[in-house]
Amino acid sequence: MAHTNPFPPMVLLPNGLLDTQARGSYAAIFERNEQQSPLLRLPGELRNRIWELLLPGGHQIYFAMRNTGGDTLN
Repeated sequence: MAHTNPFPPMVLLPNGLLDTQARGSYAAIFERNEQQSPLLRLPGELRNRIWELLLPGGHQIYFAMRNTGGDTLN
């Protein structure tokens, strides 16, 4: 049974940075979260403080991506 990736491919901008524009069905979710999420409506400084309290001791979250060629990352 083939595994399908439920996430759309990530797109790189011409300058090599990740394009963060929401696309497809994720655009509606992004817009709803942006408008309705109590956490995302807080100032960034307060959100960062909440993360510090949730991840005490300097825990870090790492993200890894692999380049599969072309201008998208899967």
